[in-house]
Amino acid sequence: MPDTTEPPAPVPRGSLALVCAALCALILGAAAWLLHGQYRIEQRGWRQRQSALIQERTALLRDWLSERADDAQYLARSPWIAPAAAGDPRARLLARQELTRLRARGSRAAVCLRLPGGETLSAAGGDSALCPARGTAGELIASGPKFGLRLAGRSPADTLLGVSVAGPDGAQVTLWASPAELFAQMTAQQEPYRTQTAVLLYRDAARGQAVALTPSRRRDNALPRLRVALNAPDRPEALAFSGKKTFGVMKDYAGREVLATAAPIPALGLGIVAKVDRAEALARFRQLAALQGAAALLLAAAICGLIWTFWKGRQRAWLAERLESERRYRQLFENMKSAVAVWEPAANEAGFALEDVNPAGLRLSALASRAEAKGRPPAEVFPGLAIEPLLPVMRRVAGTEQ
Repeated sequence: MPDTTEPPAPVPRGSLALVCAALCALILGAAAWLLHGQYRIEQRGWRQRQSALIQERTALLRDWLSERADDAQYLARSPWIAPAAAGDPRARLLARQELTRLRARGSRAAVCLRLPGGETLSAAGGDSALCPARGTAGELIASGPKFGLRLAGRSPADTLLGVSVAGPDGAQVTLWASPAELFAQMTAQQEPYRTQTAVLLYRDAARGQAVALTPSRRRDNALPRLRVALNAPDRPEALAFSGKKTFGVMKDYAGREVLATAAPIPALGLGIVAKVDRAEALARFRQLAALQGAAALLLAAAICGLIWTFWKGRQRAWLAERLESERRYRQLFENMKSAVAVWEPAANEAGFALEDVNPAGLRLSALASRAEAKGRPPAEVFPGLAIEPLLPVMRRVAGTEQ
């Protein structure tokens, strides 16, 4: 006897879509987790690079200041310093010779000496355009254990730095020098990053501002020095005076996002900021993220495509099996020698109408064709048979499917 068991139906399309969506979410979530980890590694790398840059540039500053402090102390202890301040021509000649020697040794653009009386001498003789104006003591911007650091000039382009030490009778002797070479080293870009640089700052306590000593990368250096309020929460220049090293995404003076490390310089009261444009710093990471994101999407699409292809194949096989099962059932139905009738519940007196009947059953009926018999009640299809006793059983089967 042919097997008429119906094949199992494939997974519904809605359930398949949910499975694909869950797999895609899992793959994309894993990719996002990996990218987040790589982003943290990238940030950690920049924190380490900028910390190393700050240490390097701070060492440059300390060496520069230490050398000039030694020179200033040497000049302050010289026997001719008091006579030069009093106007002795011979002492002043000796002072200029010493300044010329210091200038030649350090290849400095300007070396000036402010005497205890306030007069300024330079290697060029008398007052020099490269030295602070007569009577200018300069703004005290930092102080160390043995010297003070003074500033003259309104912009980075005309800046002079003076190292002050104690002279005769407690008076201050200040050695002025151009920091152009130091500033060039401090702000030099760190290859291969075009926007990586460092900024040296001092605190203007009277105005509550952090002031940039070194030139800005994209700002006219003839303009007055860049000033930032000390209470600005997202500016690295202000965070350099917060008392601790701070790293993060911040805004520079032009509103650009930068990765910056701001730190104080202990024992001097100065601050330093290492920064790089965030777009350049994360350019390689973003390329990697785009590639990994595309790979994750392709993987998710490929897996869903394979699942869809497998599902379509199973659906075709199921349809083929069902058609084959129906064919076998129809063949059995048509060739049976016993009469078989299929009834459906209907709104007539008997409660049933004929749905189908096999040839053997049609021969027992009072009708000539299936089309004529379909939809009729039992009494009209089989008028000569005692069908009434079967109706309660048919109703029970229709109600309970048992």
